[in-house]
Amino acid sequence: MRTRKRARAEVNANESPESKPAKKPSRDQENTPVPLESREKSTEALSIGEPVHVSTLRLKYVTYAKPSYSIDLEDIETGKHTQTAAEDEERYDGKPAEEFPGWPYVISEATAELVTKYSLEAINRDQDSFDMYVSNDFTGYGMQEVIENQLTAINSLMAKRQLPADELAVELWVRLSAFAHWTQSQQLGPWFMIDDGQRWQDTVAMIGIAILATLNALDRAKLLMEQSPVKDMGLVLALIGDFICDCLDQATMIPYLSSNPREVCWPYKIVSYAKASGIEIKGVHGIEEKFVQRFDDVDEASYWKRKE
Repeated sequence: MRTRKRARAEVNANESPESKPAKKPSRDQENTPVPLESREKSTEALSIGEPVHVSTLRLKYVTYAKPSYSIDLEDIETGKHTQTAAEDEERYDGKPAEEFPGWPYVISEATAELVTKYSLEAINRDQDSFDMYVSNDFTGYGMQEVIENQLTAINSLMAKRQLPADELAVELWVRLSAFAHWTQSQQLGPWFMIDDGQRWQDTVAMIGIAILATLNALDRAKLLMEQSPVKDMGLVLALIGDFICDCLDQATMIPYLSSNPREVCWPYKIVSYAKASGIEIKGVHGIEEKFVQRFDDVDEASYWKRKE
C-alpha cells in the first residue's frame, strides 16, 4: 500500500507559510466563520457586467517556498533541489503575494490559520505523539474525527442562507483550501487503514460533495474564473486532486453515498468545473497526468444529471 511521507507536527515553510499556531477557539466558536459585516470590500469589476463584491480580508494572500509536493521524488532523493530550497524559503516565506505576482505557491492567511488549527488537532489525536498505544486504529479514527470536523464546518456554512453569495463562497473556499493544504501536511496512512471501510468510503464521498458544493458556490457568485480575486484555485484543486488519487489507490471504485449512485462522477465534475472556467489545475508534480487527464471526460461528468 502506497502512502507518502509527510510532515507530521507543524505547518512549515515547505508546506505552508504559517508557522505560529493560531489561538485555539472555544468549542462554540470552532465552526463559526469570522463575522462578515465589518470586512473590507472590493468593488473592482472582474468581467463585463456588474462588479463582483468580495471580502478582501479573507483573501489576503502570502507566498511560501516551493513545497516538496511540487518536486519530482527523484530530485528529492538525489538532493538536486536542496540548493534552491533555502533560497526560495528566504525569498518567499510569508511574503505578501502581490510582491510576487508570478509565484504560484500562495495561501490566504485565513486558510493558513485553519491549517495550523487542524494540524494541532491531528497531533492531539495521534497516540505516537504521547508515546502510547491504545489500539491499531486509534490514530486513524482520530484523523477521521478531524476530517469530520472540517466537513461539519463546511456544512454549517452551507446552512447560513442569510449570507450574501460572494461571502458564502469565500468562506467555503477558505475551509476547502485549508482541508487541501492540511492533507499535504499529514501522514494519511492510519486514516486509510481504519477498520470501518464503509464509514471511510462515505467520508470520501462527502468530501467530494463538499468540493462540488464549494465550486458551485464560487460559480454562482461569479468568482469561478481565470482572473478571480480567489488567487489559489488552480493550486488548491491540484492539492485536492492529489488527495483524491491517494484515496482512490485504496478503493476499488470512486466512493459515493449509497443514496445516489450518480454521485460517482464527482472527480470528473471537478475537472469539468475547472476547464469550463479557464482554471489550470497545477502546482503538484505530475498532477496533469495523475488527475486531470484521468478525469477529463465530459460524458462522465454529465452522469450527475442522468436519470436511472
